[in-house]
Amino acid sequence: MKLPHITFAQYVALPDKSQYTFAFRYSDTLKEPVDAFGIGELIDYLFGQVKDVQDKANVSGIDWELYFAILDNLKAIKAADIGAKGVFDVWRSRVYLIRQVEAINKLEATALGGTPKPEEMAAGVEQFSEYRAFLQYDTLTGGDITKIAEIEAMDYLTCFTKLKLNANRAAYSDRLNDIMNRKRK
Repeated sequence: MKLPHITFAQYVALPDKSQYTFAFRYSDTLKEPVDAFGIGELIDYLFGQVKDVQDKANVSGIDWELYFAILDNLKAIKAADIGAKGVFDVWRSRVYLIRQVEAINKLEATALGGTPKPEEMAAGVEQFSEYRAFLQYDTLTGGDITKIAEIEAMDYLTCFTKLKLNANRAAYSDRLNDIMNRKRK
């Protein structure tokens, strides 16, 4: 069954959305991301914007209300503009944003995160996970929380590069300490 192409506003007004909900969930075509609102790459935004989107998405997921707030924050796209777009384009653009967040999560996990050592796990390293993005702000500000606004206003890639440099330095230091400790034995 082929569903009619309606605007998002028309979709919202439907008394029974079940056929569209089914299509959103199971149609392979609708799982393909489309940048219908010209968001672009999330990594091209300010660090504060990226962390805000990433944190909210990772904690609660991107529901419609959050998606609209993100569009407004990133591109000043208002509800009327969203309502005028086709429902399938709006859905696929939401998928696009979710994929952007997933890409940043993967980038940061790969480049900045590491698998904790057994000793770190035993010491309780997981207790820091509740601080989420604040850990990165703490690192970038050198612990001076009065500088968070400055960091938020910087571009994401500059901040990411600094975090990556710090992660590489820490890994180097750990490896060097291991080598030096083995020499002492």
